Order: sequence, then structure tokens, then C-alpha cells
Amino acid sequence: MDTHARLKELALAAGESLIVEDAVDIEVRCRRGTLWITQYGDTRDVVLTAGRAFELALATTAVLSSRDGAEFVLQPVPGDGRAAQALPWSRRLLRALSPRSAGPALRELAGRVRMERAP
Repeated sequence: MDTHARLKELALAAGESLIVEDAVDIEVRCRRGTLWITQYGDTRDVVLTAGRAFELALATTAVLSSRDGAEFVLQPVPGDGRAAQALPWSRRLLRALSPRSAGPALRELAGRVRMERAP
């Protein structure tokens, strides 16, 4: 698989947020600025600075924010793809159990926050 073809280069302006759906087995690599990552189902909040990376390992929605702006890359984590193959079933289950990761909450944010599908 050519992972470079599935690489997404993105940027957030100061104070902007981005919702990333299907965020399992995705690496977030910060190129410039500071990026704050919250993934539903994970009790941690992760702050990335330029040159740092973090792997989103849960089949849930992630919210990426930046107070001062950031440039970053989303790309699939190299591996056997087992988590990606299980995504549809696990995503449906997580959405059924967590109102924060789908349904009314995402519909409410849809007009105000940028949304992106993971590569």
C-alpha cells in the first residue's frame, strides 16, 4: 500500500477545531504550532508540538484543536490493517453506546466545526 497517497496535510487557524471521523490507526504528526487532541473513549488529552506525533488507536471520533494555529499530517499507521478491517462493526457499536461520538452531538457541531474523514 502506498501510504504517501493516503497522507492528508491539514492546517487549523487560531482557535479552530476539526472533527476527525474513523480515527483508528491514524498517526497525527504536528509540523508547526501546537495541536490539542481529544479522542472519545480515551481519558487523556494529548498536546503535540512541532515534530511530535501521536497514534489514534480507538475506532471513535477525535477532536483536534489549536489555540494559535497548527499545520499537521494525518496518515495511516503501517501495520496489518486488522483494526481498519474491524472499523465498521466497532464504529457502529461505539456510536450506539456513546452519544458523544455520533448522532445529535455531531449533527449539532456539523455547521460550526470542520469535519474530516481519516485517510
